[in-house]
Amino acid sequence: MTESVGDPANSAPEQTVLDMTITTAGFDIPGPQQRPAGTVTFRVRTPDAEGHKLAVIAINNGVSTPDFLAALARSFSWDPETKSAAARIVRRDGRFLGGVYCSAEHAAPELTLDLEPGTYYFLDYDRVHEPDFADSVRVLEVVAGGGTPSSSASPVDSIVTLIADDQQLVHFDVEEPLPSTGVFLFRNATDHLQEAVFGRMASGATEEDISKAIHSYRGGPPLDKEVFVGGGAGMLPLSPGEQAILRLDLSPGRYGLCSYTTNPHTGICNALQHARRCVTLT
Repeated sequence: MTESVGDPANSAPEQTVLDMTITTAGFDIPGPQQRPAGTVTFRVRTPDAEGHKLAVIAINNGVSTPDFLAALARSFSWDPETKSAAARIVRRDGRFLGGVYCSAEHAAPELTLDLEPGTYYFLDYDRVHEPDFADSVRVLEVVAGGGTPSSSASPVDSIVTLIADDQQLVHFDVEEPLPSTGVFLFRNATDHLQEAVFGRMASGATEEDISKAIHSYRGGPPLDKEVFVGGGAGMLPLSPGEQAILRLDLSPGRYGLCSYTTNPHTGICNALQHARRCVTLT
């Protein structure tokens, strides 16, 4: 059932929509690089089969941009100590507003954000280890004088919330079935970064197989069967207390819904604990 994020009596006002294409060569934000505050929808396409992960981050005032981007790159390290130290820096010094995981096989996802005055950095997580990573980042300046942010009046088809239990283990709070095509509101109600990524499940694959796939990807034993098929889709990391709206157009079927961020309380990938779930999209 479609519902409104805020007052259901309000209808969603007209919003700015920016069409973006991201490739291995990079991307650009269309239009002026200084925009008035307000609600903006980013419709993101890619022709690349391997897909891309476009993130939106606001860096805290007084923090060096080069230092933050260097720490962000280190936070993707496979070395646990390096990764943990860098992750503490980026959690402290940045505000993660979400992003889109897009691939050529899916229709363009649409990320809707309420942008207040400030500086916003757009980047492809897949490029963090490249020597020219900092040069690939795009900057959008948002200034006062625009309309009032209005995504709270936007109707949504499903709400996906990440919550933590008394042991600080993360779970998905979501009602099924979910729409294969629809508008999702993603909320992070935990105390650390969370994402919500859909991966189409292979026939016969189980929730436990998701754990095996993650271990295999991280250098563990090779898989004896296929777990995911095709490219991923979904919301990239949100800081604690943040929420964002994402319109997805996926094929109906069975999907794994995971948050692959690291839990700072346990040092373990959230999806290897409880932040994974098999869901049906209809």
